[in-house]
Amino acid sequence: MEEIEITMKHAATIWWAIFWRSILMAFATGIVAGIVIGIIGGILRTIIKPESTIAFMVGLNLVSIIAGLSLGIYVTIRVIKRIIAYKQFNGFRIALIATNNSYTNKIK
Repeated sequence: MEEIEITMKHAATIWWAIFWRSILMAFATGIVAGIVIGIIGGILRTIIKPESTIAFMVGLNLVSIIAGLSLGIYVTIRVIKRIIAYKQFNGFRIALIATNNSYTNKIK
């Protein structure tokens, strides 16, 4: 395996590969999470009939934000992992190489 010098073109290519996939997946995940939480919130609102609709909606928005952020982080990490594992760029790919034996011993 030959190590190559990292250029700005390499860095930009890797950044773009991660950026557009992460944005696309985070957007899709956010839409799905928003729809699911909105439906559940609507059902709960009709069942519970809260005294303060505004407080209920604020709480529902907070749950949506936390769920969307959590799912977005998870999906972004999965996207980056997939890029590292499988993506072939023009003339190179990303590889993780252990620099000492202590790391590989911890994995086993």
